[in-house]
Amino acid sequence: MAGYLLGSIPTGVIVGRLWKGIDVRQHGSTHTGGLNTLRVVGVPAGILAGLGDVAKGVAAILVARTLGPEPWSVPLAGFAAVVGHNWSLYIGLDGGLGIATLVGTLLLFRAEMIPLAALVFCVLYLILRDRPRAAAGMVLSLGAILWALGASPSIVLLGVLGGGASFLKHVLEIRRGYKVCSLHTTDGLK
Repeated sequence: MAGYLLGSIPTGVIVGRLWKGIDVRQHGSTHTGGLNTLRVVGVPAGILAGLGDVAKGVAAILVARTLGPEPWSVPLAGFAAVVGHNWSLYIGLDGGLGIATLVGTLLLFRAEMIPLAALVFCVLYLILRDRPRAAAGMVLSLGAILWALGASPSIVLLGVLGGGASFLKHVLEIRRGYKVCSLHTTDGLK
């Protein structure tokens, strides 16, 4: 439960309101993550929101290590944090796509998976020429990447579950006509 509540903190919404007095859910892709915050509020705000999203994943793992019996409390807390980010309790089950929060959950265990995941994304993007679908494929590959790196079964499970939650959100967004914006758009905001 703690992982879900931590993941539910809408960092992009908070940063957008504090930085420019806007709700990032009303602009750009309408997602609450760091990338949309970067698009509609600006680079410093986007970096802050993205780091906040990563921090939610890290915090969920640290709390799970403290409160629950390892190794199985860790993947469940990480999965819950991604679900919380994607379907936040605090903003009517709205949210982001979960990638930064998922990265935060995995960062403490296998940081070397980040460049491999980025490589998978780049290859998929070159093949598909579609960022949302490349990102969906990348998160789906995380369990296999972690397994190939020799991660413990509980961490592979975290990659599978967290990647699955992010994949599901991507698929739902693609089906609803995912509004993709360029990185430099600000929707006319000043």
